[in-house]
Amino acid sequence: MSAGTNEIPDNFVAVEPNSPFTEAFGPLYECIDELGFVRAFRVQPHHRNINSVAHGGVLASFADMLLARALRWELDRYGVTVRLVTDYLSPAKSGEWVEGRSRITGGGNSIAFVRGEAHVGTRPVLAAAATFRLKQAR
Repeated sequence: MSAGTNEIPDNFVAVEPNSPFTEAFGPLYECIDELGFVRAFRVQPHHRNINSVAHGGVLASFADMLLARALRWELDRYGVTVRLVTDYLSPAKSGEWVEGRSRITGGGNSIAFVRGEAHVGTRPVLAAAATFRLKQAR
């Protein structure tokens, strides 16, 4: 899929926004495969900085939403971000499709440690780690 296309891969579906922030950020997409979930977005004009690549804050926000998704997937719980560390590995250019995966790496009843990465095709875009305070199960 070329950088200039607006096509969404067939196996992805739009994620329903759960807050005004995710609605403004969006659209986000997700698919489930044999390895788990994949979360994605296409870099659009409202994501870009002055250099026409995804703003670092956009990538950090995507990382936060990507890592938090692991809590729902693996624990069926929500969490509040306590710490987020993002390593920017390469730019995500306008029109590019960014995909990410995340997984819980440790924690307990009240804290979870999560790691994830995002890429454009085979090119790594970011690596991230977060600590979440887990909310009480509903």
